[in-house]
Order: sequence, then structure tokens, then C-alpha cells
Amino acid sequence: PVGGGRLLILDLDSGEVLAEPVIDGLSGTNSIQSLAINPTGNQAFAMITEVDNSNVSKGVLISLPSGEVLGTVGLPEGARPPVLYSPDGSQIVAGIYGYFALFDALTGDQIRFLGSQTDGHFVTDYVTEIDTHYAVFTPDGSSLISGSLDSNLFWWDVNTGELIQRLIGHEASIIGIENSPDGQGIITVSGDGKLRFWDLSRGGASELQETFQKFEGHDHWNVYDVDISPDGTTAVSITNGVPNRTATEALIWDTSTLEVIHRLPGVFLQAAFLPDGQSLILAGIAGGTEQEDYDNPEMLLVKWDVESGEEIGRKQTGLFARPWDMDVSPNGKELMIAPGEEETHQYDTETLDQIKRTPHRDGVNVSVAFRPDGESALYGNN
Repeated sequence: PVGGGRLLILDLDSGEVLAEPVIDGLSGTNSIQSLAINPTGNQAFAMITEVDNSNVSKGVLISLPSGEVLGTVGLPEGARPPVLYSPDGSQIVAGIYGYFALFDALTGDQIRFLGSQTDGHFVTDYVTEIDTHYAVFTPDGSSLISGSLDSNLFWWDVNTGELIQRLIGHEASIIGIENSPDGQGIITVSGDGKLRFWDLSRGGASELQETFQKFEGHDHWNVYDVDISPDGTTAVSITNGVPNRTATEALIWDTSTLEVIHRLPGVFLQAAFLPDGQSLILAGIAGGTEQEDYDNPEMLLVKWDVESGEEIGRKQTGLFARPWDMDVSPNGKELMIAPGEEETHQYDTETLDQIKRTPHRDGVNVSVAFRPDGESALYGNN
């Protein structure tokens, strides 16, 4: 959807406009609030709402890629995002303030409601973005999981419209829901800053359990960076308690037991494993934890042995800047750093000596990444 009450169908390869559906009543005074495409890609459903009255909405079925309007669907008062198709494409669900409505995707006929306002369930706040992550069908299409502004998740039976279970655990509005890769659960994220995994495979409501894992070991403030070893057995994380730089350290974790293996002292901001997983490099600032060290920092590189936790290399770079981002080349021989200046720096991972300093004239570089072939890299600036 684009501004001014228009809907365009584009070819993804060429960017060419293939069609612009002619929708009765769609103009600058009406807007498309949500859009969904069915799994086979031959039909779309658009929710259109009057700008001056968000309670007046209708749905439009559109053939793809021709743009032919197949029909309109009368939506109950208070309709709002999300809208989404069932996994087999036979049904469409639309959010209504306080519940959901289920429609036949072929005829547009309403089948049933899922829940009601008496359940105390609010689908989502009024949004203008196309976003169906506040609700998902389970892979078999038999259930719908939705999130609410009051931090609750709701597990609905699509065939009966009844609430199977309310999932309680988050402490703020739900802002994302996705099915787990194996289809046995869901992954949710909330405004409380937590990501949780819920196991739906056990069937009964009383057996539903929350089974997420949490790494607990940092004693201080912000976790600045994390990285996982290539074999997935260990992880490294950095905490930096600004403005009290004494609250800084890097932790090496065992990902299977969630236990801290080593604590690495220092004022660090970036971490990266080498491809062999046996060593890692931390980038931070030299000196101590005094305010003047942080205000005028000299960038420091330290190489560590993962198994022993011992330092095996250290280099003060002579560059007075903080490392904003870094990446290791696929062959493990070079480290590229974005120092928050108009250049990027490359270092030898064995000696930690600088190999190259490449100036750029188009902004302060704050992110870098090698391409998989190692022959080139990308940098991002402000």
C-alpha cells in the first residue's frame, strides 16, 4: 500500500508496476490499514478503513497478479490489524477491537468470531503499519495465537472460536509472535525486553509450560555485544556499566549448561570468535576505568584462548577511538573494525598488527561485515 489510498502490485525482479487494483471507495479519505497474501500467492486481502472514522472498515479480495477485485467483505465495527490467511489459504482472520473474525477466503462469508469483548482481550493498538506479527496460525491451521496490549497471549481454537488457554508470563505489550521452526511451539517478544518460547506440543491447557532459557551471570548494566562460537558450544558476552567503568567484563559461557566458564577483565565493547572457535578477540579501550580514559580512549585489542581463558595477545592500536563494530574474515586471518570515524581498519588476527587503514569520505563508519568469499566487505555509516 502507498499513500493517497492506492494499492500497487509490483514485480520484485524489475520493480515494474504490474497492476493497480481499482477499489470502489478507495481514495485519499480511506486508507489500507493491513494487507495479507495467501500462501500460494494468487490472492490478497486488504483491510480498508475510513481515515475520519476508524470504526468503519471493509475487506477487499484481490486476485494476484492481475489486480482484479474479486469481492468485498463487510467487517464488523472496530476492525483493525492484523489480517492473515490460514496456512492452507482457505480462511482469513481479521482483528476486531477485542476479538477476531474468521472469514471464508473464497466467498468472503463470515464463519465465526474468535473470542469476544467479554474476554477482556484487546488485539492490538491502532497501528498504520502492515504487520501480522501480533497473531499467527499454528502450522496445522487449527489454532490461532494472539497477543494483547495487556501483556497476555491467547490460544484460540479456530474450529470452535473458543479460548483454549491464556498464556501469562510477559510483563508488557506483546510486539511479536512467530511459530518455532519445528511447529511445536511459538516464540514471543514483548515490550518488557524478553523473548520467550512456549511449548504447545503437550496438548492440554494444564500441561502447557513456558520453557525458555536465560543466561544469568552479569552483575552489572548494559550487555554491549554477544557472539557464539562456530560450533555453538560456547558464547561470549560483554557488559559495560556506563558511567561506572569498573563494572566491565566479558564472560565466556557454556551454551548447553548456561554456566559461566571464564570471566575476562577489561573495558571491552566488541567480541568476535575466530572460525576455529579456539580463540576470540575482544576490542575495547586501553588504560583504566577512569573518566579521562573513557573520554579520550585508545583502542585496545586482546586475544584470548577460549578453553583456558588465558590472554594470548594484546595490542594497543594507537588509534584514539572506540570500536563500534567488528567482523572476522571467513578464513580467520583478518579483523575489520569500524572505529566511529571516516575510515575502516583491518588487523592481522595472529599478531594483532594493523594491515590496512581505508579512508572513506561519506560519513562516520559504525558497522562492518565481510562477505562470505572474504574478498570484499560492507561498511555502514551515519
